[in-house]
Amino acid sequence: MFTGLHFAWIAICAVIIGGMLTWSLLQKWKYKTALWVAVGYSVLSELVKVFSRIKEYDALKWKGGLGGFIDVSALPLHLCSILIFIVFALALTKNEKVKSALLSFYVPVALCGGILAILIPNDGVFFVGSNVKNTIKVWQGFIYHSGIVWFSLYLIITKQVDLKLKAYIRNVIILLALVIIMLWVNGALQVYSRNGMYDINFFFLVHPPIDGLPILNLKHGYGAYLATIIAIGAFAITAVHIGPIIKEAIQKRKKLREISNE
Repeated sequence: MFTGLHFAWIAICAVIIGGMLTWSLLQKWKYKTALWVAVGYSVLSELVKVFSRIKEYDALKWKGGLGGFIDVSALPLHLCSILIFIVFALALTKNEKVKSALLSFYVPVALCGGILAILIPNDGVFFVGSNVKNTIKVWQGFIYHSGIVWFSLYLIITKQVDLKLKAYIRNVIILLALVIIMLWVNGALQVYSRNGMYDINFFFLVHPPIDGLPILNLKHGYGAYLATIIAIGAFAITAVHIGPIIKEAIQKRKKLREISNE
């Protein structure tokens, strides 16, 4: 983390985000155009992840071949992976209320999750490793998270998203519910972890994404770690919502004053 290679990846991600943002804004992309680009890179990213994480096994040995299955840790159950289902729902829905709710969830999660994933890369920072599959994981992770950061920034700049108080409260409730659900999911799927590795770690609720983090660690026990990761998530989501919430409060006060002066 924060090595020369990591800084190189951060620079590449910044170029991808900045380049896509500049292009989409200068070309005055419509919402649907940007959405289908998001659908496209999400599908491509997931396909790359799936086919690069298939494990082979000798179950068909007597038939002279190998069977295969996807690594359970590659299931789309991380917070940023869930966003794939959100963009599909956005592409399919024609209900404006549903669209507004989905966008108000997507933007803070994608922006915060994408930036944190780039800053804390749990799959490594090498450009070319000794293992091709691991190299693909690194590239796929950085590029996908750059894409979701771009789309969230595009939606904010083009004023396509509602980040006011009601949306904030709804997002907090949804995210807390997802934390509880993922605690159950992680527990249920640990049977598929490699011996002693506990690599089924969706939402990073089992252990930190990488070792050596200054705040996000297990030095003070699991309870403190869980509280810390939830607090970091809450702070990040609040940071995205706080501007629109303050603006909304000011507007409401202004309207009340105008009404009282009449």
